[in-house]
Amino acid sequence: MFADQTFISTCLNENVVNDAVSIYRGFLNDSNALIADPFLLYKGTIDTFQISESGSESYITLRIVSHWADFEKSNGRKTNNISQQRFFSTDVGMNFSSETVLDIKWGRA
Repeated sequence: MFADQTFISTCLNENVVNDAVSIYRGFLNDSNALIADPFLLYKGTIDTFQISESGSESYITLRIVSHWADFEKSNGRKTNNISQQRFFSTDVGMNFSSETVLDIKWGRA
């Protein structure tokens, strides 16, 4: 099946990465009528997409991942002065953050 230009336009013009995806499975009878209710087969998010086109064909390939896909991924900023200065060059709020961590006694009196 070829990708409709509407879907290609949606992938290119909107931020579809990290959108929720639910895949359902349903069964049809001889007259193509749905038998009972479809059930949830997989739930995840769009990680990446790829559009492939030739002279007469267009395909969209979505990489759908579960919530465990980025379990060990390190995102965002760190609580140190270098990370703080990258975003707020005049802020000195994290100047001594590395020193205060040493004084915290977690779980001890």
